[in-house]
Amino acid sequence: METNQVIDKIQQEIGYAHYLFERWEDEKEYEDIADYGKAFSKKIGMTAKAKSRPFSFTVKHQGDTITLKAKLTKTAVSWELSST
Repeated sequence: METNQVIDKIQQEIGYAHYLFERWEDEKEYEDIADYGKAFSKKIGMTAKAKSRPFSFTVKHQGDTITLKAKLTKTAVSWELSST
C-alpha cells in the first residue's frame, strides 16, 4: 500500500477518530490511551499509536510518519493530517 493510500484510509475514518476523541474526553480518568490506539488500528487495518496531549493518532508506514491530530478551539474540534 502506498503512503497516499494510507492517508486516504485515515481520512475516511476521521469520523471514528472524532468519536474516540469525544469518548476520551469523557473517560480519560479511567481508560488507557493505548486502548484508543488499538481501536483506531483495528478500524484502519494498520498499527496506530494514540497520544493524549494533543489527542492524536500516528501511523508509521514505509519510512513515513502520518499523524492525525485534534485541533481544539473554544467551540469546535477540527482535524489536522500531516505526513513527514
